[in-house]
Amino acid sequence: MWPRVCEAIIGVGLCATPVALATPSPDAAAVPLAAGSALLALAWWSRQARRIHFLVRAVALVLIAWGWARFPRPGPAISQVSILAGLVLGLLGIIPNHAGDPPPAWRPHAQERA
Repeated sequence: MWPRVCEAIIGVGLCATPVALATPSPDAAAVPLAAGSALLALAWWSRQARRIHFLVRAVALVLIAWGWARFPRPGPAISQVSILAGLVLGLLGIIPNHAGDPPPAWRPHAQERA
């Protein structure tokens, strides 16, 4: 479950990005706020559903594409944060919810030793 916690932390950071960084225009704050809210919702929803964490990769792609295409190079800080958050989320979106647990066939043997 630790990847979902990390995704929720990144979501909170994205929601705080427009406040913490100087945004070049008011409409530039909409995508990080929406992506952060979506990440928080997906992190909560993935507690019940098994494969919802794959939708995090879609949010990551949106963040990378928006940060890259919206601003000229070198982009302002908000676009750089969006691109970096998208890259990290792309890596976290692959990890399953219970990555630290042993495989189902090994669980009886792992519980005997514990």
